[in-house]
Amino acid sequence: MQYLYYLRQLLHGDLGTSYTLNEAVSQLIEQRLPKTLVLTVLSAVLGLVLAIPLGMWQAVRRNKPADYVITTLSFVAYSTPVYFLGLVLVLVFTQLLRWFPSQAPQGDTVAQVFADPVALVLPVVTGAASMVAVFSRYMRASTLENLSEDYVRTARAGVLGSGRFSSSTSSGTR
Repeated sequence: MQYLYYLRQLLHGDLGTSYTLNEAVSQLIEQRLPKTLVLTVLSAVLGLVLAIPLGMWQAVRRNKPADYVITTLSFVAYSTPVYFLGLVLVLVFTQLLRWFPSQAPQGDTVAQVFADPVALVLPVVTGAASMVAVFSRYMRASTLENLSEDYVRTARAGVLGSGRFSSSTSSGTR
């Protein structure tokens, strides 16, 4: 019965009350959502910007030592829990090296989040690490699949065989 009551309240937009903070859950989500979205979007953008060229580079250098090293690092990054990676990064870069602050930007608005951009580095890198691992593997697989297509092999044969694409193709005659 309690679950049915909860579902009825949920359908009416009432997410309940936080027992620890004694506030409405919907208000808490509304306060923290902008900061969460900023960190998520920045992590996704950084992850894709790094993963796409990395995956393509791996595919071009398939079965070479660099490919094996990056593949191993990708599997380690993917299998490492994000909270553990974040903890290690905080310990190394805030306690040992003292390069970054130990806390993410404080505040709930987007302007407050961007007020201290150096404090964004560790949370964004932590979020992007597993994305880089996953998307670089996808990109590698997709690039390898495309490299084995007939049109790529034909283009490579033309370039490698004559130093350029066939002259009959460029003049329009066959």
